[in-house]
Amino acid sequence: MIFLFLSWIWVKTSYGDEEDTEYNEDSVRVFSVLLSHTRNHRALCRIPNPDDPKGEILRGVYCPIRLKIMDKGNPVRKCVGLLIEKHRVTDRDLTFDVVPDEGCKDLINKGNVKERRGGLHCEIVPDYRGRLEGIFDKMRLKSIVEVEGVWVEDTHHENWRELHPVTVLRVIKKRK
Repeated sequence: MIFLFLSWIWVKTSYGDEEDTEYNEDSVRVFSVLLSHTRNHRALCRIPNPDDPKGEILRGVYCPIRLKIMDKGNPVRKCVGLLIEKHRVTDRDLTFDVVPDEGCKDLINKGNVKERRGGLHCEIVPDYRGRLEGIFDKMRLKSIVEVEGVWVEDTHHENWRELHPVTVLRVIKKRK
């Protein structure tokens, strides 16, 4: 029963009128709350993402059903900005936040402003750690970085926007 309800919410929030970029945030919040409080969380996380049913775009992402791909036709985005956060997470992801420069401000939303200090949240999943961990380790706060990845909205975390998974990372200018 919960599965059917969650599927309905996902379809309603992900596949609205293509012209209309707004969606029902209350339904997304209900999905997030149910996902957080469901005993069978792991089973729900095995449900394929309707935006990526074969798991090719969100390869290696934990619980991909919680992510809404922002542009299904062209899901990858690049962002240049100021590194303000950097963490190793218990799920083996490497995460960081980048305040986008003027050319990339459209990648964030009010969730990023409120919850991430204006930063675009970025996650390197274990599938990409081998290529990117060395760069991640060398990044210093307040450096200018260029990051590329799948542009998504995380319905499980205040609907902030992310690049997840990150596939390309470069340090453009090191902090002085």
